[in-house]
Amino acid sequence: MTTYSYSQLEGLWINAGGPRAVAPVMAAIAEAESGGNSDAYNGHDTNGQGGTQVSAGLWQISNGTTTPVPNWSDPGANARDAVAKYKAGGFSPWGTYTSGAYRAYLQNSTTPDTNVPGSPTAQASAAAAASSADCLISNPVGGGVLGFLTGAPACLFSKSNARAFIGAGLLLAGGVITLAGLVAAGHESQKVGKEGAAKRLQARQQRRGKAEDKRQKQLGEPRENPDLEVGGGTVRESAAQRSARRRREQGAGRARARRAAGSSPGGPASREETGF
Repeated sequence: MTTYSYSQLEGLWINAGGPRAVAPVMAAIAEAESGGNSDAYNGHDTNGQGGTQVSAGLWQISNGTTTPVPNWSDPGANARDAVAKYKAGGFSPWGTYTSGAYRAYLQNSTTPDTNVPGSPTAQASAAAAASSADCLISNPVGGGVLGFLTGAPACLFSKSNARAFIGAGLLLAGGVITLAGLVAAGHESQKVGKEGAAKRLQARQQRRGKAEDKRQKQLGEPRENPDLEVGGGTVRESAAQRSARRRREQGAGRARARRAAGSSPGGPASREETGF
């Protein structure tokens, strides 16, 4: 609820297009009708025909029915409805004028306040002030008469626009950083996987080598088997067999040396000489 002063009621009337000369009378009528309260509502007002009607707002505007007029609580809209009624029928639509009740509120020495809250002028001023406070980069040709004639905006870039751009930039940067982190993590995972596979392969190869070495020790070194020389076969001998073979070979070597030194030829070779 807003309660308007006498000078503000005059300003609302003038801003709505009402004649300035009758502004004091219309302000007094509004005081008598609603006490200057923009939310004043009378749901049981008489309509002059034995019935009731709804009268609402600063000037208690009614359409003769029990349905209130649109936007009745808007001071500017109520003032415009009052101006329309005045232009259609003078002061007669208001009972407080015909009864003379308005005279108790009449003043003739006040200055109308056209910058009144809720009026079109005040709303435009408030909007301009808010726009100016939010403006970051103003338009040199957007204000004044030139701006009005050219339709150029008064503000080229507002603080709200700047905040929106900064927010969008931060979101974009966050997305890029997150994507880069995911890509790096993927590459690192692949690298670790490859290194792990190489280590596993190397471990398998080492195990195979050790197993082969162990098997070689168990089987012994391969050598030609004199018994299978015709067939080209080979056998593997143990360490004990290898030692015995070497002793036989050494004995055979000594026998050949003695024979070469002067032993009688022609006789059959001994078993020691053959090595078997």
